[in-house]
Amino acid sequence: GKGKGEDASQGKGEGKGKGEDASQGEGEDASQGKGEGKGKGGMKSAKLSAMSEALKQKIKEYIDSLSDEEKKEIFEKAVETLKLIEKKITDELGGKLAETPDNPMNEKKTYEEGDVDESEDGPKGENSNEKKYTKELQTLKGLIENELNNDSNEYERTRREVLPIIDKLESELREIFVARSLNKWKGGFKRGKRIKIKKRIQEIAKGVHAMDSKSWQKRELPKERDYAITLLVDLSSSMNGENIEEAFKAVVVLAEVLNRLSIKTEIIGFHNYTIDYQNYGESMSEELRDRISQMTLDVRGTTAASPSLELASERLEQQKVDEKFIIMMTDGGPNNPYQFQLTIDEIGKNTNQKLIGLGLGPCTNYVDEFFPNSLSNIDIHEMSEKLAELIHDVIENSHTY
Repeated sequence: GKGKGEDASQGKGEGKGKGEDASQGEGEDASQGKGEGKGKGGMKSAKLSAMSEALKQKIKEYIDSLSDEEKKEIFEKAVETLKLIEKKITDELGGKLAETPDNPMNEKKTYEEGDVDESEDGPKGENSNEKKYTKELQTLKGLIENELNNDSNEYERTRREVLPIIDKLESELREIFVARSLNKWKGGFKRGKRIKIKKRIQEIAKGVHAMDSKSWQKRELPKERDYAITLLVDLSSSMNGENIEEAFKAVVVLAEVLNRLSIKTEIIGFHNYTIDYQNYGESMSEELRDRISQMTLDVRGTTAASPSLELASERLEQQKVDEKFIIMMTDGGPNNPYQFQLTIDEIGKNTNQKLIGLGLGPCTNYVDEFFPNSLSNIDIHEMSEKLAELIHDVIENSHTY
């Protein structure tokens, strides 16, 4: 039958539902009956379980992009809404359970005799509905609590803090790729999208027939995946405290931006031995973020830089790209300076890899002596911005390294 009710979006509307009992005059919407809920006071809600993974990811990215104040406001509204739903369900079920039967004595006798109607409209049905609503309410509460508990995740906390840097760098790099696609033309073709007038005039002067002309140009598309970047992070004991905290922020910036742009990325930490956080070909995921977040707990030992640099170079050499970079962040000199210099020289001699040293904190001029490209004495509180600027320059002006 037709009954007035409330749809899932909490707006007032009409619910056309085929209820279990045709005599029911008042009813809930299609979630209780088997029909549709047409709401006039709000949008129709969507079930989380019915959403595609891609849509869930888009929603998550949107939420991540909000400011802390906006997120807090959303969570507070969600919690308040849950409280209202809980109260409404409690009142609704409580009212139904408290209804006095037309003949209480007969009802009591019926129950005692065990002749109980177990349909959803009977007493046991009410208990069934109550359990159903309670379970759904607990599920909704769990979703909100999971989002709130993300604050305890080191990676998520840090990512929100440096999100403006991430978004800005990603936008700037995309503009570079778009500009290349619009402006970069390659000449010397017999066919193409446009002709270079000056070259054709020269050909005419030389008597070159139009059929033999090579004055046509073709547009070259950008190669967003034509880069491979390895980040080596010093995790020796001297990195404890603020150094690793600020270095970790820079790591998150690099990981998020390069993975968003599908640029091949590898992240390696080192002290007495190497620790893999992200390998080439590994896409960004919650599991990967959790692994990277362990970096702040892995600080110990000495600066065994040479073996780690050799390993990073070997892996990078296997990548089929034009531009290959190794960026090392460190706050102290290597255990074996002589061996370290030999390793750098060998890489420069035998590969087309470009090495960049970043000296984190004061008195790190030694990176200028070891590396062909370097930034030393970086203020630790500016590490994220400095690495972002470096990545921007690496992508835009890779030929200068």
